[in-house]
Amino acid sequence: MRHSARTFASLLVVLSLSLLLALSTTVVAQQPHLEWALQESGTDASLRGLSAVSDRVAWATGSNGTWLRTIDGGASWQGGQIAGAEELGVRDIHAFDELHAVALTIGSPGRVYRTHDGGYSWQLVFEDDRPEVFFNCMDFADEKRGYAVGDPMGGRFLFIETRDGGKNWAPLSAPSRPEPGDGEAQFAASGTCLQARGENVWIGSGGSRARVFRSPDRGRTWDAASTTLQHGAASKGVFGLLFWTDRDGVVVGGDYTRETDPTDGLAITTDGGASWSAGGGTRPGGFRSAVVRSQQDGFAALVAVGPSGSDLSLDDGRAWTPIEGPGFHVVSLAADGTIWAAGAEGRIARLVRR
Repeated sequence: MRHSARTFASLLVVLSLSLLLALSTTVVAQQPHLEWALQESGTDASLRGLSAVSDRVAWATGSNGTWLRTIDGGASWQGGQIAGAEELGVRDIHAFDELHAVALTIGSPGRVYRTHDGGYSWQLVFEDDRPEVFFNCMDFADEKRGYAVGDPMGGRFLFIETRDGGKNWAPLSAPSRPEPGDGEAQFAASGTCLQARGENVWIGSGGSRARVFRSPDRGRTWDAASTTLQHGAASKGVFGLLFWTDRDGVVVGGDYTRETDPTDGLAITTDGGASWSAGGGTRPGGFRSAVVRSQQDGFAALVAVGPSGSDLSLDDGRAWTPIEGPGFHVVSLAADGTIWAAGAEGRIARLVRR
């Protein structure tokens, strides 16, 4: 039996549509259903510092010198206030394991504390009590080298460094510190405006401009690139950044006074931060202050959080879907892929797959 060219073409279209439908159904079926498993932290402090070590160990810090730690996956939390920091906001923490951690306070005096015994005692290892001091973020490239960054002083960002796991810190000399524009600073919203990876260090900025500063040599020299994020006011800019390779990264932010506004709150890069684009597809559902990337169970998932909610991307930031549940200030990824989040009124949760 002979078929016309039109009949044959129609048959190809039907087969192609059937195949696409089958493939899309498979993809949807494979997408994980994620939800936040809330835990009892035992505090009502605003939590903005978070460091996930594993599926069982995580640390958090917040207002009034608060620190928290779990070693049983969140079934219980221990904590208290860092002696001497009861009036300070501890906005960032980096934990090496269940016993060792380094914590950063923000406004003057800007301090770094270190514990070696699971938080039962804290040693003051750095202090800058100049009235204009304001630290924002801290990160470690490895177990020895770490950095903390703060708002401009003397025309350049405040930038300090440790080479011994946080036991000793020293500021970099002025020529080695990045130079912001007028009205440009950072945000201490989640402790994630700074990332160190190998020899590279990145810093996100906001205010008059929304840029990413990059150093390829451990903070000795810097360049900067503008992003597509909102800027032009003290409440706008880059709040959190993440690089999962030396070239691939994402920044999140927006305007923290407009928590549900999704406009210009995300940008992606594939060249190490030399250029940024808004990407395509759906956006996160509002202002977002931190983002992580977990790769496990066959999925590479980006999770962004903010006070109004959280979102999931399975294509490295080009399209996003909401995750049901409350909002958070900060999110952290453990080495084993476990994602933890923390926020207002002592809120802490783990992201679980159902």
